[in-house]
Amino acid sequence: MRVLHVTHNDRWFPFHFEFMKKQLGLEGETFFRSISGMDATTADAIWHVYSDYFNSFDAVFVSHCASWSRVFLQNGWKKPLYVWLFFRFDHDVPDREVYYKLIKEAKSRPNVKFIAATEQDKLYANSVLGDFPVEVVPPFACTNTATKRKISCEGMFYLVAKHNESLFSSKLEALKIPIYKHDWHSFAPDLRGVKGILHMPYVCATASLYENWALENIYFLPTESFLRTLWTAPNYFWDSHGERGDFSQTEWYREENKPLFIYYSSFEELKQMSDDPNLNSLFANRKRNLRDANQQRLEETQKKWGEIFS
Repeated sequence: MRVLHVTHNDRWFPFHFEFMKKQLGLEGETFFRSISGMDATTADAIWHVYSDYFNSFDAVFVSHCASWSRVFLQNGWKKPLYVWLFFRFDHDVPDREVYYKLIKEAKSRPNVKFIAATEQDKLYANSVLGDFPVEVVPPFACTNTATKRKISCEGMFYLVAKHNESLFSSKLEALKIPIYKHDWHSFAPDLRGVKGILHMPYVCATASLYENWALENIYFLPTESFLRTLWTAPNYFWDSHGERGDFSQTEWYREENKPLFIYYSSFEELKQMSDDPNLNSLFANRKRNLRDANQQRLEETQKKWGEIFS
């Protein structure tokens, strides 16, 4: 099967598709365009320009953003269409009610399959669309090390340089926690050898999570209770579905994922952890857990995607 992968994001999703092709024995390529505000008019304009190219493929796989599926749904696409709901499937759609109607109608089309990347994506689809059953098919844990630039961060915590982390970086520095900060817009850093990754979640899952799992990097996360406290900081950013303060269905706090992370209940406890000589044994435990989980995830994810594309 020759599959066209359509995405709005060129940072990781094209590589994930290449990895998927190798696992499943597929052929195909990625079509990337950074176009936001995917309303009906924009989708039709894209179809008008690229329809001949689209039709040269046996199937289309839409990843992030799922709204690109309307290019095909509203233009009579008859071949297989696989739509992966990764992050909120409607976040860049101006005419949402029209879009919702289109998605709900398409659910009954025999050539269309909707798939959720995480449990949270599944919950969000049902909260918006009503009864909208979808199977959860997670990403592969994979990363393209050829695109990474080596950085000198051995023995240091990598502090993800996004908005939430910036709210607390001065506190971490005051506690003399050894951190490396990096502007993530510049390039994707090579984090092999990093002591750990400090992250203040803002969505239910990120592509970098699956990259770092592939590298067996360990995330240090605030406990759910401490994260609720951090939320009280002015301008803390949260961009996922769910009742405020309920993180149980995010990839960071799902029960089955908890053995893969290290949690701290305060920044002071994180400081104690960073100085504790026994931290290495905890690292070793988490890395073993992650290695075992990666192998299981590879087998299960390969099976699920194989069934989707069969």
